[in-house]
Amino acid sequence: MDEAMTSEARDVITEIKTHYQRLVSQQNRLTPSANCNPANYYTHQNGIFAILDGRYGDSPNTIAPPVEIYHPVFASFVAEDRYDALDLPTDFVQKVAKLLRTVSQIATIEKSRQATTRSLLSDLLNLTIVQMVNRNSTSADYIVTYHRGSQPLGAAAIAIIEEKSELGSSGDASVQGSFSFIEHWADSNQEALRAACFCPSFVIAVAGSWIVICGAVLTSSAIVHRLTDYIWLGHSRAMDDDRALRLAPTAYKAGEQTINFKYVKPLKGSDASCATFLAAECEGAQRRIVVKFVERYGVRAHRLLAKERLAPELLYYGDIWLSGPAQRGCGPRKMVVMEYVAGMTAGDAALKNDGILPSGVHPAVYRAMSLLHKHGMVHGDVRLPNIIIEEDHEGKDVRDRVKIVDFDWAGEDGTVRYPLHLSTAIRWADGVDDYEPITAAHDDEMVAKLQQ
Repeated sequence: MDEAMTSEARDVITEIKTHYQRLVSQQNRLTPSANCNPANYYTHQNGIFAILDGRYGDSPNTIAPPVEIYHPVFASFVAEDRYDALDLPTDFVQKVAKLLRTVSQIATIEKSRQATTRSLLSDLLNLTIVQMVNRNSTSADYIVTYHRGSQPLGAAAIAIIEEKSELGSSGDASVQGSFSFIEHWADSNQEALRAACFCPSFVIAVAGSWIVICGAVLTSSAIVHRLTDYIWLGHSRAMDDDRALRLAPTAYKAGEQTINFKYVKPLKGSDASCATFLAAECEGAQRRIVVKFVERYGVRAHRLLAKERLAPELLYYGDIWLSGPAQRGCGPRKMVVMEYVAGMTAGDAALKNDGILPSGVHPAVYRAMSLLHKHGMVHGDVRLPNIIIEEDHEGKDVRDRVKIVDFDWAGEDGTVRYPLHLSTAIRWADGVDDYEPITAAHDDEMVAKLQQ
């Protein structure tokens, strides 16, 4: 790996580590029960250590990649949760029914039901549920831990459970659980274990006769995603029996061969929303690759342009996790692996050239879009950051070094649609809007804008 790339990666990682250290070493934090108060939660989400859970104060926070790609346990849970034909043991179903009956009783005081709930959940999960006090004297209502007996030492929080007497009383239990998650893993006793993993934990919130299950990880920020909606547990209908019945990837497949890789750095700097990474294969020459996680992808469009050397070689498109229940637990999300192209974006090249785009870029992009349109496909996001100019080692003309990337929106002309929440800071082509069909005319107008 060249020295410049190593230096850049080191700078990005240093920035991420600095933010992470500041997150876990915060002083004078409010307690989780105080932080889940709407006013305090609002203030916290306006700060630099906002929990990436989809909630914000004055302006939207970063949208983080799903927790399912950080640890397969979350993907496995989602897969099993969606599998209606899952064969559940009889005693487990009976225990669920008992929980339904118990939480149907109205509770006006949290402590009046906590002992019963803890006993039922412990029996249901077949795990010991305790209360653990952190060094700053805070504690979750209950916690399920795994104590490691070898290095790295620590008490992993398998599940953090918070309970409210009823939904809407004294804040959201899932929010309180999110803050309890941070308190547990930020404790100095967890330092060694915290440094060795993403700190994966389930956050379970019970409020009256409702329950929600979240997945949480700790990166440079705390990421908490709801793996279920709030589920009604109340035993309220006569014919209701059916309701009681109801690991980040580091390898990809190349044919029958499994290729292992290691991550080098995120390709969007320290931005916690980054789902695209520079990586290096572990065997052989340790080829550099790009790994990204997507909800949709124009595989045909990418392969068509790659065949004409107008895009990086596509090495893999498929399941994020290669085996087990986690394989089907990521929903529509897939992993994309492609060759890494050393160079710079067309935007960076223009900045280095007094704002003028190198002369060979426009013809190359025009050729790429014409090829897609000829085959009835569109790209949908023809912008300077998605155009790479490869480094020149052989005296090639610029037009022969242009590569198109980011095929997330690509697909059949007039059939694929723009995603929701398009950036309002970008000058899109006329007719572009949230969820509108993507057309060749849009691509053509965006190509024309490259010369403006």
